[in-house]
Amino acid sequence: MEQFRYQVMAVYSKSSRFIVDGKALSEARTAANLRLEDVALQLGCNKSQVSRWEQGLLVPSEERIFQMAELLRSWAFVRGNPHYKFPK
Repeated sequence: MEQFRYQVMAVYSKSSRFIVDGKALSEARTAANLRLEDVALQLGCNKSQVSRWEQGLLVPSEERIFQMAELLRSWAFVRGNPHYKFPK
């Protein structure tokens, strides 16, 4: 099931340069000793949105990815998107 969620995220984020690994995001949040509520408060969203990112049900914007990486002090949850075409 988890592999399926990762594939869904890849399909729906084709315009993004990044793919978020929800399990790794959850692990990075836990390693930073932050609760869902803490991350949501810092990012200005609600905890259900953060939970859906971790479950692979919703894809965060690039701006949110950068904000989370700064907050968690980690890029471990971010993968390069093979569908993204960098400008020439």
